Amino acid sequence: MRMYLPGTGIVDTEVYRLDASIKQYNERLSFGVNEYDGSYCIFMRMPSPEPPIAILGFQDKIPTIDEARKRLWETDTQVHGMKIYDDIVKSQEDFKKHKKYIADQASGDSAERVELLLRKHGKSPIIKSLRKKGVKTNDAG
Repeated sequence: MRMYLPGTGIVDTEVYRLDASIKQYNERLSFGVNEYDGSYCIFMRMPSPEPPIAILGFQDKIPTIDEARKRLWETDTQVHGMKIYDDIVKSQEDFKKHKKYIADQASGDSAERVELLLRKHGKSPIIKSLRKKGVKTNDAG
């Protein structure tokens, strides 16, 4: 359903209710269409003379009030800042552990291939650097 608002023009009532609900969550926020790509977004009003910035996008679909408020709540850094930060740090640590595991596996595979190649050429992959008992050397000691 659409309605006419003086100074605004024809507005979809669903968008109007969604905008009111988002402003109720935070008075600096509003719902609208991003003029650059035509997607529906939640915008944050910035201090003058800066234009509002899009902080959360919904592509071409108008979300329900519940969907928009849920995503807004989940991504609210003022409320969940430390949790979001902890999730990012944990994700990075997991990624590093995975990369280290892959590198360790590749290192082991390389060592096995070198050993196989040495054995094919009749060489021993074990380095024998210890002196045998009873062998005299010319060392002064």
